Amino acid sequence: MDNIGYYNRNAAEYISDTFEADMAEIRRVFMIYLPARGTVLDAGCGPGRDAKAFIEAGYDVYAIDASEALVDHCRTIIGNRVELVSFRDYSTDMKFDGIWACASLLHLEHEELISVINRFAGYLKTGGVFFMSFKYGTGDYIKEGRYFNCHTEDSINSLLSGVSSLEVLENFITGDVRPGRADERWINVIARKRFL
Repeated sequence: MDNIGYYNRNAAEYISDTFEADMAEIRRVFMIYLPARGTVLDAGCGPGRDAKAFIEAGYDVYAIDASEALVDHCRTIIGNRVELVSFRDYSTDMKFDGIWACASLLHLEHEELISVINRFAGYLKTGGVFFMSFKYGTGDYIKEGRYFNCHTEDSINSLLSGVSSLEVLENFITGDVRPGRADERWINVIARKRFL
């Protein structure tokens, strides 16, 4: 698989397809759980659509992505708070109030997905929240060189039951907000770092 190569080669088309996608309602649900002016990590930020929206809502935002082309675009919007790094290689001493992983963790294979969620949960403050979204369905597939893992309510709850530091607050299904994709569905999950 060549997930990163795909986004570098197709960056202009991907930005055009996704940057104006209206994610306001899903962000609103996430922000209910955040303190005002809290710190947010946009994990797999793509071209910076959501990072920009969080900044405009008053949050202290950091962002990461593994695609150089998408990071370059995001930097034109939010400046040097964007780091070019993969989920596998990212490390920080910071603790965040929220981690936003919108349509990004879905490119990780199962074993790496569990490892990344566990490690990133460690970057949350106690009580911090972790948003993640996946294509809705069963099984995994490869499309145009990209790997996709899919989940249902049962499978995502089962997956996250293996992350002892997180508790699922809610999961909900949404349609794809991009034009021409109304028949595609997503599962969205918000989990909280447990109070010890």
